[in-house]
Amino acid sequence: MATANFQFTTLAGTEQAGHTSINALMTSIDGVLTTRMPSVATTSGSNQYKALIGNSSGYYVAGLIGNDNIDGSAAIAYSKLNLTNSIVSADIVDGTIVNADINASAAIAYSKLNLTGSIVNADVNASAAIAYSKLNLASSVTGSDIVSSVALAGNPTTTTQTAGDNTTKIATTAFVATAVSNGLTGGGNITYSSFSNSAKTYSIVSVSGTTTLTIGTHDSTTSSANPLVNATAASTISIPTGGVVGSTISIFSSTSGTVTVQPVSTSVTINGSTTASYTVAAQYSIVTLICYASNTWLITGDYI
Repeated sequence: MATANFQFTTLAGTEQAGHTSINALMTSIDGVLTTRMPSVATTSGSNQYKALIGNSSGYYVAGLIGNDNIDGSAAIAYSKLNLTNSIVSADIVDGTIVNADINASAAIAYSKLNLTGSIVNADVNASAAIAYSKLNLASSVTGSDIVSSVALAGNPTTTTQTAGDNTTKIATTAFVATAVSNGLTGGGNITYSSFSNSAKTYSIVSVSGTTTLTIGTHDSTTSSANPLVNATAASTISIPTGGVVGSTISIFSSTSGTVTVQPVSTSVTINGSTTASYTVAAQYSIVTLICYASNTWLITGDYI
C-alpha cells in the first residue's frame, strides 16, 4: 500500500456544515489506520506511514514485529526462518541437543567442536591405526608399556654403559668392544701375562707311580719343555712350585688305574686349594692346568 496522506481543510459556513459527516468519516478512518500503521512522522497535520505487509489477520508494518507480537504457541516452520550463521552458543540451552537431534549425514567441521580435554581412551576405536607421528611420547613410555620378550627389528640403539658396569643393563656393541679391549669380565680386570716360546714339536712324557713334575721340563715355559704328560699306570702327580704365569701342563691317562693330581705342598694352589687332589675321570681322559698367578693353577678338563 502506498503512503497515505490525509489532509483536512477547515470549511466556513454552510459548506462546513455540509461536510461534517465526511470529516467525521475520515477522522474514523484515520484513527483505524493510526492503530494499524504506527506513525513514522507527523508533519503539518499529515500522517506518513510505512508500507504494509498483509495477511489473513490484518496488516503489520515491515520491520516492526517484535518478539512480544508472536504468540507463545506459534509454530513457525523452520523453512520460514533464515538462521544462517546466526545461532551462537548462548542461544543453545545446555543439555537440550542430544545425539538424536543431529542428522546422520551432518558433516560438522572439527573447528566447530570444542574437544579440549574431552577425548578419553574409550572414544578411540580399537581398530584405529593412529600414526606414530601423531603421538607425542617423549619420556612417556615405561617398562610396563613394552610387551614381554619383545623382538626389536632393525638396528635399535641405546645408551652405552660405563666400562666395568656389572648390572642387568643392556650392553651395546660399543660396551662389549671396550670390555674385550680392557679384558673386562664380571666387572673386574684381568692382566694378561705373556711368555715367549719358539715353535717346536712337543714330545709326550710318560710317568707312573708317585711323580713330581719339573717346571721347565713338564710345562710350556721353554722350548725344550714337554707339557704333555701321559700317565701310563696308576699315578699320583704333584704340581711343583715355580710355575710361570701363562704356562700350562696337560695330563692324560692311558691307563685304567687311578691317576690323581695334587699340589706338591701348601705353597702351591690348585683351584683355590692347597690340599685338595683331583682324579682324572677315566682312561683316555685329559686335564689341563693353567698357571694364572705365581704358584697358582687352574685345573680344567675331565676330572672328579
